[in-house]
Amino acid sequence: MANKELSIKNNMMWNSIGSLISLVCQWLTTVLVVRLSSGYDAAGALSLAMAISNIFAPIALFSIRSYQVTDIQNTTTSCEYVAFRLITIGFAFCVTLVYTFFTTELNVIPVVVIYLVYRICDIFIDVLHGIDQRHMRMDFCGKSMALRGLLSLISFSLVLAVSNSLLLSVLAMAVSVFPVIFYDVKAASNFEDVRPSITSKKCFELFMACLPAVVGTACNSAIITVARQMLGFQLGTTVLGIYASVCTPVVIIQSCARYIYAPLLGPLARKLDAGEYRAYLRALMKIIAAFFFLTIVGLVGFRLFGAAFLSSVFSPELASYSFLFDYAVVSVIMCAFVSFLGDQLIAVRSATAVFVGNAIGLLFSVLLSRQFITTFGMNGASLIVVVAYAVDSAFMFLCLLRRIKLMQCGYSVS
Repeated sequence: MANKELSIKNNMMWNSIGSLISLVCQWLTTVLVVRLSSGYDAAGALSLAMAISNIFAPIALFSIRSYQVTDIQNTTTSCEYVAFRLITIGFAFCVTLVYTFFTTELNVIPVVVIYLVYRICDIFIDVLHGIDQRHMRMDFCGKSMALRGLLSLISFSLVLAVSNSLLLSVLAMAVSVFPVIFYDVKAASNFEDVRPSITSKKCFELFMACLPAVVGTACNSAIITVARQMLGFQLGTTVLGIYASVCTPVVIIQSCARYIYAPLLGPLARKLDAGEYRAYLRALMKIIAAFFFLTIVGLVGFRLFGAAFLSSVFSPELASYSFLFDYAVVSVIMCAFVSFLGDQLIAVRSATAVFVGNAIGLLFSVLLSRQFITTFGMNGASLIVVVAYAVDSAFMFLCLLRRIKLMQCGYSVS
């Protein structure tokens, strides 16, 4: 019974429920850091730690999940995927530590380092969830994400309330979620051997296959990180804390988009493998339409209820910053759309296009963030992200269409 596949609908339901609980818990953490501490300095430090972890995560993930789930021909074993993930986690941790020491204030570095340790658990479990997803059993994924979210929230809030120490609170989060690894190892072991084992040849093969997408995904995350760090540099940590507190609820929309389409990666890849290109393109258009619909829902929802939400959850003073919602909603939807296009390009083994597209977006963010923030204030941090992702997504979408056309003409993506 444990090995019985679930329907696409049930996989989407479990993945969405688990990720939503996890995301709400993450968001409540950013609310509680404001409520349980004095001022916005702790919120700003936590926001910065989260932003830097968004550089660490793409390198550690190394775009393997999308490659793994769309590996319809089983060219790589699960043992090799797990071993490779352990290697990339170690590499990413070292790289991000160097970045942190050169770009972050000394008093914030310990919080950033412990938060990276906390993220290691999520990133290792992700490769195990890839095995679950390949076997259409994302109920294990949903339960794991929900459990880790709840444990993180409870441990963080209790320790912060007692100690008033952000560092100890983040450390408590890290300690609380690591036991969940055993649950996910057992679940994935129902389907395949997960003991790490890989040859140097296979490691190099995976490295070269995914490297362009990894660099591209890191550039993708850095688009937001650069904008937020520039906001902090120009307007101060307190303003960054206010911006992060207001914009955090909007991330729920981005994650909803991600977790709804994620279970479709395997079925979409199977359509391509079977040569069902028209069916694939129809599904692609439906997903794009869903992104537009989600954008409209987000804009209308936050326009109607955003100020009241900020007033009730944070404080009446913070409600005056509800003007940040519009550009923030569009920016997170654009981010999710770029990620989706990146996954599709990886599925057709065109990782170089992921790199080039995201590198172009990052270039826009680096060159224009300061000017946008100077001109538009806090909204500038979101607006530059919208512009960067718009250019990024246009390039990647054209590359995807070109790749599909080549496949229709008999070009192999293997």
